[in-house]
Amino acid sequence: MKNSPVLFPASIGWLIWVSLHLVFLQQHQVPLLPAIQDAVLFASILFLSAASISRVLKYYKPDWKKAIGFVVGNAAVATGVMSLYSWTANYFLKPGQKLTDLLPNAEVVLFTLSFLFLLCTGLIHWLWLTLKEREDDTKRKSDQETLARNAELNNLRQQLQPHFLFNSLNSIQALMELDPEKAREMLRLLSDFLRGTVKKEPTQLVSFEEEIKQVRLYLAIESIRFSDRLNIDWSVDDNTLSHKVPVLILQPIIENAVKFGLYGTTGPIRIRISARMNGDVLEVSTQNPFDSDTGTNQGTGFGLSSVARRLYLLYARNDLLSSKKENQQFIITIRIPS
Repeated sequence: MKNSPVLFPASIGWLIWVSLHLVFLQQHQVPLLPAIQDAVLFASILFLSAASISRVLKYYKPDWKKAIGFVVGNAAVATGVMSLYSWTANYFLKPGQKLTDLLPNAEVVLFTLSFLFLLCTGLIHWLWLTLKEREDDTKRKSDQETLARNAELNNLRQQLQPHFLFNSLNSIQALMELDPEKAREMLRLLSDFLRGTVKKEPTQLVSFEEEIKQVRLYLAIESIRFSDRLNIDWSVDDNTLSHKVPVLILQPIIENAVKFGLYGTTGPIRIRISARMNGDVLEVSTQNPFDSDTGTNQGTGFGLSSVARRLYLLYARNDLLSSKKENQQFIITIRIPS
C-alpha cells in the first residue's frame, strides 16, 4: 500500500466523463474543438477537486462521528466546482457550446454527479488511509514485540553463560595447583567453547551438527572436572545433523543432566543423548540417573525453564519441552520444528 488507490480510478473516471461529455455535445452539433474544451474543462476541474480532497485527507482524516461534516464538505466542493466551471466556460466558450446550455436542469445534474464523484473518491481514499494506518500499527506492534522478544532471549542467554563460566573458572582455579596440565587443557576447551558462542545472536539458527560440536566441548570440560565419573552415550541419526536449531539450546539441558546426575552421588554415572527425526521435527532426548532418596534432583531449575521460554519465544509453542521420571532415570525431550 505505497500509492493511493484514488489516482487510477479517478483517471479512468476523468476519461469516461470526457468521452460522454464530448459525445453528448457532438450529438447536439457543437463543433469538435469547443466540445473538447468544454468536456476537458469540466472533467479537469472535477478531477483536481477530487485530488485536493484526497490531499486534505492525508492530514485530516475524519472519523464516523464527523461523517456529516465530511458530506457537507464534499457538497461545498461540488458547489465550488460548478461555480468555477460556469465562470471559465463563459469566458472561453460561446453561448450554446456548453453542456449547461443544451441540457435542461444541467446545473442540477452536474452538481449531483460531481457531488457523488467527489464523495466516492473521498470515501475510497479515507478507507485506504484507515487500512494503511492499521497496517502500520500492526507492523509497529510486531516490531516492538520482536524487539522485546529478542531482548528477553538475549537476557536469558546472558544469565546462562555466567553460570557455566563461573563453574568452569572455579574448577580451573582448583586444578591450577593439583594438576596444571589439566587446568591448561580445560582453559583451552573453555576458550574454544566461548569463541563459538559469544558472537552468535540468541535468535540465530545453526545446524544440529554444529550444536553437537559445542555440546561436546562443554562435555569435555565437564569430563576434566569430574574425571572418570562422567560417561556419555551418543545415539544421533545422520539425518538430524543438517536440521536447524536455536544456538546453544542443548547446552543447558546437558548441563542439567550432568548436574542432577553427578551432584549428590559419588560413583560414576552414564548420560544418554539421542536424536532422531519425527517427520520434520527434531527430537532430542537426554537421560540421566538420579537418586530419589536425596530429594534434590528434581531437574526443574532455571536452565530448563529458560530453554522452555526460548522455545516458546522462537516457535510460539508451549509443548516443545517435556520431562519425566522413569526407573530412577530423569528424561528430558525437546522437539524443534523446521
